[in-house]
Amino acid sequence: MKIEREKLEQVGEYLRGTCKSVGDAVSALELGEDVDETTLEADLLDVDTELCVQCGWWHEVCELEYSEQHGGGLCEQCCDELGVEFN
Repeated sequence: MKIEREKLEQVGEYLRGTCKSVGDAVSALELGEDVDETTLEADLLDVDTELCVQCGWWHEVCELEYSEQHGGGLCEQCCDELGVEFN
């Protein structure tokens, strides 16, 4: 099930700044049981929301530094801890 942009933005707002799961957002925003959480997580990139692969906190995409070595985006704090240059 594809989520409407407005609902997708609500999910992004709900998650950013937290370490809650996509399932938590689905439940809290009452999106229904037929939502594919894996697809929803990928779709969150459309509303500039992404998970730091190290600490598991949600951020705006612009707040993350991509690290090929770590397999995704890292927040500034994780970059510092891992010795990754944050631009």
